[in-house]
Amino acid sequence: VPATRILSAVSATTAWRASTGACPATSGYLVVSAGRPECAGAQLLTVTDALVPTVAGCYAVSTPSTAMAGTVAVSEAAGTIWLWAGEQVVRSTDSGATFK
Repeated sequence: VPATRILSAVSATTAWRASTGACPATSGYLVVSAGRPECAGAQLLTVTDALVPTVAGCYAVSTPSTAMAGTVAVSEAAGTIWLWAGEQVVRSTDSGATFK
């Protein structure tokens, strides 16, 4: 997953800030979002420096998206993406296509 910066949500829907930490790839952002219509859970996106998003994957959870504010996070290290969604922590070794 191409990413060099990690963003964290300041509010449930609109505000973002740069987080501490680094991703080893070359450009863009790795973002997790809750409440997007095409994913009933946490949706993983890559975002270019020009802020163009591309869906990388979806991890379905039973928690309603309205209750997920503040309970989603994503990180990447050594080719593994770690995703926290609601009460679950999962990982993906295939760029977000599947999680276990």
